[in-house]
Amino acid sequence: MIDLETIVPARRGGAPPLPGGARRHFLLLFDLSFSDPSSVTQARAAARDIVLDQLHPTDLVAVASYSLETGPRLLVTFTSDRSQVARALDLLSSQRRINADPLSFVLRDSIVGESNSVSSSIGADAPSANVDLSGRDSATDSARIVLNQIDRSERRFQRSQITAMSRSMGEMARLLDSTAGRKQVILFSEGFDSRLLLGEDVQTTDNRSGLDNRALNIQRGNLFLVDSDDLYGNTELQNDLYAMVKEFRRADCVIQAIDIGGLRGERGDATNNPGHAGLFYMANETGGELFKDGNNLGNQLERVLRRTQVTYLLRFQPKDLKLDGDFRRLKVRLADGAQRGLRISHRQGYYAPRPFEELHPLEKQLLAAGAIATAGGEDSDDSGPGLDLLVTPFRANEASAYVPVILEIDGAWLRSSMENVATNLSGRKAKRARKAMRKQAENQPIGLEIYVYVTDEQGAMRDFFTQAFGVRLADTETRDLEGLKYYGHLMLAPGAHRVRVLVRNAASGATLVRSIETVVPDYADRNLAITQPLFLDDPTRWLLVRQQNEQLQSANNESVVYPFTVNGEIYIPAARPNVPNDDEARFCLVAYHLPSGAIEVNSVVRRNDGSVVSPEMPLIARVERTVTGIRGYDKLLATLATDRLSPGDYTLELAVGAGSGQRSVDLAPIPFTVRN
Repeated sequence: MIDLETIVPARRGGAPPLPGGARRHFLLLFDLSFSDPSSVTQARAAARDIVLDQLHPTDLVAVASYSLETGPRLLVTFTSDRSQVARALDLLSSQRRINADPLSFVLRDSIVGESNSVSSSIGADAPSANVDLSGRDSATDSARIVLNQIDRSERRFQRSQITAMSRSMGEMARLLDSTAGRKQVILFSEGFDSRLLLGEDVQTTDNRSGLDNRALNIQRGNLFLVDSDDLYGNTELQNDLYAMVKEFRRADCVIQAIDIGGLRGERGDATNNPGHAGLFYMANETGGELFKDGNNLGNQLERVLRRTQVTYLLRFQPKDLKLDGDFRRLKVRLADGAQRGLRISHRQGYYAPRPFEELHPLEKQLLAAGAIATAGGEDSDDSGPGLDLLVTPFRANEASAYVPVILEIDGAWLRSSMENVATNLSGRKAKRARKAMRKQAENQPIGLEIYVYVTDEQGAMRDFFTQAFGVRLADTETRDLEGLKYYGHLMLAPGAHRVRVLVRNAASGATLVRSIETVVPDYADRNLAITQPLFLDDPTRWLLVRQQNEQLQSANNESVVYPFTVNGEIYIPAARPNVPNDDEARFCLVAYHLPSGAIEVNSVVRRNDGSVVSPEMPLIARVERTVTGIRGYDKLLATLATDRLSPGDYTLELAVGAGSGQRSVDLAPIPFTVRN
């Protein structure tokens, strides 16, 4: 059971103690074609208030729009960054192209580009034909027939627009299934003319064209003047809309429809909106509600928030699951003896996985974005082997830090990630397919995608970088390399942050996810700050790749010197130190505002079980202060005696201080491995 009233997000990056599928997902979907632009503008402002004031800190929010010209368009993916959501709302109907990052977390500066036009309501303001049909001569009858044909043609065009909307929205729902958990789709729209879908009462007068009453035409036998679709609705259109809501139900999407026509006071009585029936149908069929009075969205959506505050997360493991993408139905019932009168709202089923190469690009994007958004949470897969991560800040200026990010990708994972393409096969076919892919991978580059994002304590995105490149397995095997070491960087302000990293094989979809907390010191306060131990690694053990087009500059365009040097020697640090047990391992500490005088280093080495190794004999052989020539900037070179350690995994704990009465600084424990 998950009760959001009892959930408090963790500090340092806002990583919530919640599984990814249990976090509430809200998709703010704005209909730009079947809505008046002024209504969209006011709905956008109301949505902004909801996002900033009423949502729980663990909620993830996305913003999308729909128009007949572009179809569904995702502006910002599901994120905890409320400022990016607010920016997406501000740019919703902008006539500038929005330049977003590959996963749509961050909106960059926009550039002038294609117009994202907003059309007015379809059919709502269509001019009526001011033709005097009071006469009964043959000329009037001919005019009546011509106007009737024009009216029918206009309605067919309007139905085609609704068909296009239902089909493209259904496809969007199908792709949203890639995001784990229930999605609350908040649809801001005035709706289409529901009479095109359901027909209308035969006793009503067709005010759109000024024709005679339909009932009178039927009585007189003028059936050529009566469109059966006007009376009974269009079956094909009904089937299209049903197929759309079925896709929303299957993707575990609940539509909460907001009639934004109520936001416009000049429209008078909004209850007569002919779009209500269609909006009600979409909401009701997916388990949501229709909110007619859009002038107070906050109070209305409080019901949605209350209804989803307490949820239950059920898990099961399917057996013999074929990777065919077929839909599997689910049934959930209350146990015997449970309280009567309760209603269960649950997802209707799930789609079996499909091979990664068959996925739509948006599905691949949502999968990566979901893994990044939930990295560091209770249900995130960021502790497995294959990827090690080093993040340490260096002073760029008093207002920001240059933060290198070093990834170590295991060579065994690189090789096995190609074989995942053939996992949907079995027996000899799978064996032959894996062999062929392995041979192909040795001769052709493996496409790798790297995504690195950083969030602050409030969950706001502060910086990111992404890169895609190719790696030849032959390069790692013939040179007997351990894998690939990647070097990138971020620029961050002082404070606590969480760095989230995703590495993915572009062909198979095999993914590695890690997250790590880092604290950027406030260099302006002149307090003692020391980096974590930076073990000097052997670069010949790795295939080295550096961030593309890297500019080593601070936020103020000041040059940033490559930070990994000691005594004039350039080195590559180890993300996961792996040292031999027959020698000694060197590591560097970078200190800011370290007092002069003798340096005191207290060290503790622990085994995996927590026991201390050689408590009576320190393993730090020596520590020396190197010459940097910069006041308040010191580099300490220390040596760890590894010949006293047997092969295995350990943790190094350090406390460093200098000068008389100087309070030492406790550094974060560093795991390392000793090998033969």
